[in-house]
Amino acid sequence: MNREEAIKATKRGAAAALVSGIITLAVVLFAILTNARNNSLGIWNDPSNIFDIVLIFGCAYGIYKKSRFAAVLLFVYFIFAKIIIGIETGKASGIGMSLVFLYFYGKAIQGAFSFHKIEKAENPNYKPTPKWFYYAGMPALVIFVSLMGIGLMSMTGVMPSTEVQSGVEMSKKSK
Repeated sequence: MNREEAIKATKRGAAAALVSGIITLAVVLFAILTNARNNSLGIWNDPSNIFDIVLIFGCAYGIYKKSRFAAVLLFVYFIFAKIIIGIETGKASGIGMSLVFLYFYGKAIQGAFSFHKIEKAENPNYKPTPKWFYYAGMPALVIFVSLMGIGLMSMTGVMPSTEVQSGVEMSKKSK
């Protein structure tokens, strides 16, 4: 991948992230304004979904600026979010569209890494990523992915439920 292709890939990844953020914002606002409860929009009727929207738009900006961290974070987050939504709603909807977004996010990762590799080779004034970012950013990413994994295990029943249950409600495996 040359410099122009890398720049084009990151811009397309950022555009895909913007589209994803706008769709998420529209769905959350619609669910909150209509006070959706029981249907599949019920999981979107939560103001904490604003965190998702901020994260998506923040990663879109980071990808536009050719941030490797933002590209990887959005890719991993998008996969976890789709899994959680599928578990919560009980159906895997939007798989085709999700694959399209994952394609652009994957290309953005490839473009960001290629861009920095090319920039490092061609530019003598290239400033590498500060060491403190590796010491702070990588553990933060590992903690984020670990927490998402724990949440998934809790939702799927691999780990005991986090809700208080009576003895009758508990499964034999959890007793």
